[in-house]
Amino acid sequence: MATDSARELTAGDLAGLIGEIPQHIDDYKASKIEQWPVRSNRASELGHPCERFLTYNRVAWRHARLPDVGLQYVFDEGRRSEEHALEDLRKAGYTILEGQRSFEWPDKQITGAIDGKILLPKNHPHPRAVPIEIKSTNPYDWERITSVADLVNSQKMWLRKIPAQITTYLLLNASEEIGALMMRNRSTGQYKTLPVMLDYQLAETMVAKAERVNARIALIYAAGGIPESGIVPEAVDALLPERIPFDQDICLRCNYFALCLPDVFAKQSAEVVDDTELASMLDRRAELAPFSDEYDSVDRAIKKRVGDRDRVIVGNWLVTSEMRTRKGFTTQDTTFRVYKIAQLKTAEGAR
Repeated sequence: MATDSARELTAGDLAGLIGEIPQHIDDYKASKIEQWPVRSNRASELGHPCERFLTYNRVAWRHARLPDVGLQYVFDEGRRSEEHALEDLRKAGYTILEGQRSFEWPDKQITGAIDGKILLPKNHPHPRAVPIEIKSTNPYDWERITSVADLVNSQKMWLRKIPAQITTYLLLNASEEIGALMMRNRSTGQYKTLPVMLDYQLAETMVAKAERVNARIALIYAAGGIPESGIVPEAVDALLPERIPFDQDICLRCNYFALCLPDVFAKQSAEVVDDTELASMLDRRAELAPFSDEYDSVDRAIKKRVGDRDRVIVGNWLVTSEMRTRKGFTTQDTTFRVYKIAQLKTAEGAR
């Protein structure tokens, strides 16, 4: 702006500059989005149910779908939450050692980095150093998760991967028998902790998975690997692990969905149509989806908290509930169509 002094800016000028602030932060977040080579089986990913994904992660990392700016915000908030948790632990009198210490099992090509070790008991002259992993989560998952079994049986893959991640860390940490999972409520900042015992059966499963992936990778590189074009040669494609049965929650969120997709299209004869209005409607649907998901989550949480109480006054709200009977009836079999919608790429030109 052509001016000698900021004091000459009008209120309108300042209003415009204030409005620009979020975009500049978005631009900074976008500048942090990068791709890095993956040279090992990451402990944080070994719990993933698809070995084809784990193999792609090693041989096709340059073709992974990059996170968008919104996801970069989520990553950054997760790191901040971890820092806050460590600060709270120290202020509560606990000693934390080896923050983000890296571990490696070269023979199995497994690597990881624990968030730290906590000395227990607090202020004991001869304490035990227990590995600790910190995760932040939304308040609804935070309320529901009360045991490791809840993680193992969760419908959300990222929660199911946590026990495998900590088990792998325990193995990498000289077979420690127990670790601590610290979960931070992303909304309130509250904590809950869960002891995670070294599960040798799960550990053997993770190690065997890593060995299978390593063997595939050696064969794939010997066959020439995946070229820069991202077009997988038939000889290489035959060496990739089999696809898991299609799972909407796993496959549609996979960073290698586009790389896996051509064969799916070929087998299922997908029709490609030129309909700009339909494309715009799908784009708008994607923009509205987060609000719908949040509404459903909050609605379920409210009903669970109110429980079987008939009337509850809380804040400026009155919540009532009543039991009703639905009349039973029998109907004949009918057929209906179920639609599933997935975004193939996040933006023009993005992989």
